[in-house]
Amino acid sequence: MIEEESCKPLLCRVVWLCWSIWKAQNAYIFNHEPVDPFHVIAKANWEESEFLDARASLPLQNGVSDRVRGGSIPRWIPPACGLLKVNCDAAFHPMSSKEATAVLIRDDRGRLVDDLARESVEHNYK
Repeated sequence: MIEEESCKPLLCRVVWLCWSIWKAQNAYIFNHEPVDPFHVIAKANWEESEFLDARASLPLQNGVSDRVRGGSIPRWIPPACGLLKVNCDAAFHPMSSKEATAVLIRDDRGRLVDDLARESVEHNYK
């Protein structure tokens, strides 16, 4: 049986790779930037390394960095007990007239209740 702790480095690497692929896909779709798979992998490795180095340099108390607690980094604030919080974001690319929307619904413990992400069809906003 595989120990949970031994899976964390692999999971971290997979998450960074997926995020890098997602960013490269968006750059291709919205900015028509060519995608080099080797560059995407190298960038994912570099960003993962930078993140882990930065994380290692921050002292943690109860799993929360002093920088986050001190307010220098924006953080998510949970709703009152028993309520849900809806966070949303949208983006619009004027050259292609494409837009995207994302919505996250979390409970008072930060658990994801529901989510939605959509890219709209092209519109003519002239």
